[in-house]
Amino acid sequence: MGTRHAPPLAAITVLALGLPLTACSSAEQAPPQVSPSLSTSGSVDPSRAADQVASERAHLPSASATPAATRAGDLDQSVFRASMGRWKAVPGEGDEGTYQPNGSWVHALDPAQVVQGLSLQACGKSPALPQPKHVLASDYRDQGNRPAVGQALRFADAGRAKAFAGAYAALLKTCTARKNPMAVTVLSTSPQLVDRRAMLADGSAWLEVVSVQGNLVKLFAANEQDAKLTDAEVQAITKAI
Repeated sequence: MGTRHAPPLAAITVLALGLPLTACSSAEQAPPQVSPSLSTSGSVDPSRAADQVASERAHLPSASATPAATRAGDLDQSVFRASMGRWKAVPGEGDEGTYQPNGSWVHALDPAQVVQGLSLQACGKSPALPQPKHVLASDYRDQGNRPAVGQALRFADAGRAKAFAGAYAALLKTCTARKNPMAVTVLSTSPQLVDRRAMLADGSAWLEVVSVQGNLVKLFAANEQDAKLTDAEVQAITKAI
């Protein structure tokens, strides 16, 4: 089965996310991005943004040709729900440069590569993201074939998990007043971080939820293109994560 490109999470990955990740539109130079965002200004050429994403992906660590593991440290598929609102678990198709498919809906990721991919989403200066010990990701699709991805990041202790969540929230805030590489709207910061983002490269729209549970950080990013989630649906996902 061929590989695909993951959503912002993994970047969300990706979210990512592979999840599920271009330079900012201001004069200040920001770190190169892995996921471009949606721009309505017309001042950014999406084709150039896409070319830049491809170039930046080439500089990320290469994935092994071996199918990804279905466990990461103590993390296995039980850390995720098989159903997240309208999204249901499906076998991952693989992501070029990130992981090889293994026939399962969960796959281990390289923690350093995950942190690098998430960090590259910043639109300006932001705190460094602490690196987890282990990362396990999950894949979903809804009836409209829109993707969603989950990530579970296991840290050495709860303090590092909380620090990661704080640094990630600060990273997203660098994109709240921008349209390139992505336009971010923070809906909530407590008890979970909830945000929406519009991506420049493909015009896609995503909802993301980030939850801290002791020394575990869980992220879920869902594509809501042409099917925006209702407030009730968002609330159900924040409870389910």
